Amino acid sequence: MGDIVKRDKMEIFYNLMEQWFTIREQGKTIPQILEKRNIHTIAIYGIGKIGKHVINEIKGSTISIAYGIEKLRTGYCDGLVVKNVEEDLPEVDAIIVTAIYNFDEIEDILTRKVNCPIISLEEIIYEG
Repeated sequence: MGDIVKRDKMEIFYNLMEQWFTIREQGKTIPQILEKRNIHTIAIYGIGKIGKHVINEIKGSTISIAYGIEKLRTGYCDGLVVKNVEEDLPEVDAIIVTAIYNFDEIEDILTRKVNCPIISLEEIIYEG
């Protein structure tokens, strides 16, 4: 069973990255998509490999990343404050969830803590 779940997860991430490359080749970026939604200040849930790519794409744009969020850790990552999901989470325009495979579970947790849109990275990329 574990191998099937792992393959499904990898396929989801592969498709996400394929779509991300496609929109980039069309000249679209995550900051542009967020700006169209009138989102200017965000938090990022999931500061793993994909989260770091999102941070790098947003750096130098008009979008401000207020902090990162992780389930089990706090501290700093690439100069970004990382908060535990149990901490108080300052107000932002939206929280972008890079852990797309667990989005529903994460969304349930975050909707009890914040009053902003919680958006899957997958939604943003496929909107592009």
